[in-house]
Amino acid sequence: MVHKRAVEREKEVICIKTGVYAMKDIKFVKYEAVSDFNYCNGKLYLEVDGKEWVGNNVLNHDFGFYFDENYDEIYYDGHWILNENYFKEFNEEEKKVTFKLVNDNMEAHCCGGCA
Repeated sequence: MVHKRAVEREKEVICIKTGVYAMKDIKFVKYEAVSDFNYCNGKLYLEVDGKEWVGNNVLNHDFGFYFDENYDEIYYDGHWILNENYFKEFNEEEKKVTFKLVNDNMEAHCCGGCA
């Protein structure tokens, strides 16, 4: 019988030698905002390789406004942006997957900081 740690270590050595790493299995669980007026501050819950991953205040929002030719304020809702500082253990492909999962599962929403 082969010990699980030995197999994991062998996989790690192969990954280091080849430069090929298996991507994490990432699933969106939920997002709990502090309030509707402080939506960017909250907890993002993911399932990463079957384990709970919780990030506090890890999202920003592409929300803003501009003035049109009549000097009217035009507001727009964009998409959620991952705060890169909290996703250091994710490779670039995993960040893209997480970005898509967050934006597919969360409604565009003003964080309240601009209001």
